[in-house]
Amino acid sequence: VVAQDLESVSPIPPPSGLRAEATADGIRLRWDAPAGEGGRKYNLYRAAAGAAFGERPLQQGALSTAEYLDPDATIGGSYRYVVRATASDGPPYRESVSSEEVAVVAEDRFPPAAPSGLVAVQEGAAVRLFWNPNQERDLAGYRVSRRTGFGAWERIGPDLDKEPFLLEPAAPVGAHCVYRVTAVDRAGNESAPSDAADLDVVAEPPAAAEGAR
Repeated sequence: VVAQDLESVSPIPPPSGLRAEATADGIRLRWDAPAGEGGRKYNLYRAAAGAAFGERPLQQGALSTAEYLDPDATIGGSYRYVVRATASDGPPYRESVSSEEVAVVAEDRFPPAAPSGLVAVQEGAAVRLFWNPNQERDLAGYRVSRRTGFGAWERIGPDLDKEPFLLEPAAPVGAHCVYRVTAVDRAGNESAPSDAADLDVVAEPPAAAEGAR
């Protein structure tokens, strides 16, 4: 028996020009809408290198724009992506065939922003440094350097200070000290240095001298 009320539906044309770019925030994907198909929605699919694409889209809910940031790609991982146009917002989806796939390695070549707001304050024989914390998700820590007078920069403190502050317990008395900080991410990318903070280290800070009167 052949149903008399079946209606043929034209297939949905697939998106084209899928491209992927590794960024500091994840894998950014962009593609071109099918010709004459403005307002179409999309489903994106991801697979590891050598693996099959799954049945569920990568994102939650169909995408209304022709771009997507995949923040969950693991640094160093190799991935493949395809995108499909869809006629529905949720499952069961009526989709186009897949676009041509694109492969990308999630490489992190992007250094953090330079730390900001560095301040140096003398406390007795010590110098306390503090600055604004960086906001990168993959931040590993900070490196602090000091220059005395016109000498070379020297690292002080731990190799990767986890907190946005540092106490130098015995600063060189009588010296003009200049400090700067860099941020380092988990891939080893190091930022440009912060603006410098300078300080004349005295034998007895003025506050201590006034308190002794």
